[in-house]
Amino acid sequence: ALKIQNCYRSFKSRQALHLLKEQNESANKIQSLTKVNDENNADKSKEDQVSIKIKNAENMKGDLFSKADVYVKLFINKKDTKRTKTIQNNNNPVWNEEFLFKVGSLEDSLTIEVFEDDTLKDDKLATEIIPIQTLADSNHKKDIAKAINVGKKGIVHISISPELYSLDNNNEITSSSENVKVSEVSEKVEESNNVEVSEKAEESNNVKIADTLNQGEDSNSSSVDKSDDLQNNDSEKENIVPETEHITEEVEETENNTQSPVESNMDDDLVESDRLAKLIEEKELKMEEVQKIEADIVKAKADSKAKTSEAKKLSSTKLEIKPSHLSLTAINATNIKGGLFKPDVYVKFILDKKRTVRTKTISRNNNPTWNESFSLDVSSIENDSLTIEIYDDDTFKDDKLATEVIPIKSLLPQDHQRISKVIKVGKKGEVNLAIVPELNNKGDNEKIDIDINRLEKESKECEERSQTLLDEKVVLLENIEKLNKEIEKLQSEKYVDKTEDDAEAKSQEEIVEEAKENSNKEEEKEAEEKELREAEEKRLAAEKAEAQRIENERIAEEARKD
Repeated sequence: ALKIQNCYRSFKSRQALHLLKEQNESANKIQSLTKVNDENNADKSKEDQVSIKIKNAENMKGDLFSKADVYVKLFINKKDTKRTKTIQNNNNPVWNEEFLFKVGSLEDSLTIEVFEDDTLKDDKLATEIIPIQTLADSNHKKDIAKAINVGKKGIVHISISPELYSLDNNNEITSSSENVKVSEVSEKVEESNNVEVSEKAEESNNVKIADTLNQGEDSNSSSVDKSDDLQNNDSEKENIVPETEHITEEVEETENNTQSPVESNMDDDLVESDRLAKLIEEKELKMEEVQKIEADIVKAKADSKAKTSEAKKLSSTKLEIKPSHLSLTAINATNIKGGLFKPDVYVKFILDKKRTVRTKTISRNNNPTWNESFSLDVSSIENDSLTIEIYDDDTFKDDKLATEVIPIKSLLPQDHQRISKVIKVGKKGEVNLAIVPELNNKGDNEKIDIDINRLEKESKECEERSQTLLDEKVVLLENIEKLNKEIEKLQSEKYVDKTEDDAEAKSQEEIVEEAKENSNKEEEKEAEEKELREAEEKRLAAEKAEAQRIENERIAEEARKD
């Protein structure tokens, strides 16, 4: 019965191999169909287009007084209209102009119209409509000649080059779908045949096994009872022999294909060794990743410290900056003309449209002299501007004689220098001024504030990155700890197996002594691992404390600035 059972298992294994083979063939078919689909998708990315070349015309007729002035107009569905140039006074014009049209749909049509250029309204001589579908037979061919008849004798010669990729895709999709249908039908037929064969084989095998078992029981019962009818027993045995011989052959074949217990144990050892090697390799990779993260943490902390130091340095520079200001002097003016009387002239200085100073008025003088000085504070070098206005003082409303606007940043090249400025008034009039900018541009306050904010933001990002890396490191160390436990478990199991195999060759005393030594080694190893874990925990705590200290310093610095 055991041999028969093994034979049945062998049949089942062969049936499983057959099913696995069918699955592999199906996977290969799916892969090939996927490849065809990818190629079709790649072709779909190309756009349909038609290239038309307008070559020349023959026997065109003009009006009564001159020869023809012919041109050709082309469009697809009244969109994207294009035309040739007009050939003046020529009954046999030559263009040789080429046009490219993108085709949105295979249902579109190409329209070609021939016109004669006229002063009031162009005369249409001929029209030709070409459906895009009619170009299918000539797809991907170059320069297909076509003639358009104009009147009785006139002809316009053109050539067409269609590139219709949609037609290719439709044909490929149709053929591939047919192949898919055929393959699906064949697969279903083959599957049904296999199922029927396997069911019949299993049914016949089960019947054969049942018959054999029944016959075996009959023979055993007859031998135990030792009945007197020996001839009947002999005939029953003779009936069993053909069946058992067939089953015995299958059993022997199964036994030949079955691994021995030693070979099975060797395979198990190989599997465990491979798993142990993979675990050790994974552990080494994670250790390398931990080392890399530690280097990144050191770099992030260094960057954060450097940026914080730079921000502090900029902040101290900002405190040293003095307010910028301009020293202005109105000296004199020459050849200033008024109305009926001599002018009453004064000068006004306006900074940033808010701060205003002016000179005294010199009455009835074409060449007034002031020699007056003023000082105006500058709040923003980048945005402020100085406006200088020259006025003639009048009873009702002062007359503005001249205006000039000077951006403050334009004075930076001559910082702390005396700048002589002449403002033109009328044709000959001039006003002489002197400007001394003291901008102290070691760093504009607004720019320094922007730089400080940027550095503080970058420093905070570095700190956050450092904290993220620390968290990743902790997770990795936990994973490494799990791997260590799993590796130790596998190694201990392997060691136990080896010990059991060698136990028969060793005495009891040697086994006890070796167990003590192994126990001592394991205790030492556990102590070392415990020290390493404690050291790592202390280092992590120190790093977190350092990060917290840096954060507290940053918060204190922000509070001090506020």
